[in-house]
Amino acid sequence: MRSRLKHFSRIGLTPSRPGKGQKLLYTSMDCARWAICLEFAQLETPPERVKQILAIYGSSILKSFAGQMPEEDVIFWGEANFFAEAVTGKRESFFNFMAPSQAADVLKGTEVRRPVNRLIALNLTHIKRELAKTIGIDWEIPWRLLGRTDWER
Repeated sequence: MRSRLKHFSRIGLTPSRPGKGQKLLYTSMDCARWAICLEFAQLETPPERVKQILAIYGSSILKSFAGQMPEEDVIFWGEANFFAEAVTGKRESFFNFMAPSQAADVLKGTEVRRPVNRLIALNLTHIKRELAKTIGIDWEIPWRLLGRTDWER
């Protein structure tokens, strides 16, 4: 676990140490950033792949943490074809956001979209609730006061 946390910092996904003897202060968004990275780690997603995903979707993911708790949970989902991408070299993974009520349609497919074989999903609202409960983050304050909202350092 410790080496994974260090690796996240080394590749720029999470805040790194500011230097010897200096205190590192984490913002609420830094806590959200750590939580998302650890969720992807639980899904066995390589850190470099997490960095690629978050370079594209990271600011949208973090924006879902700011402000009031939504009425319906927000799910970040993906059809992660990482193996096919490694073999073919083509980008074959797809990620998006949805409400839980849309999950069945994503799996079954629609007239305009084929069915999805595998689905990875992160319930961002649940993560937000758990962070609020566990470490006392008040997500109701304006998002601009919560700290950095980008994934680039």
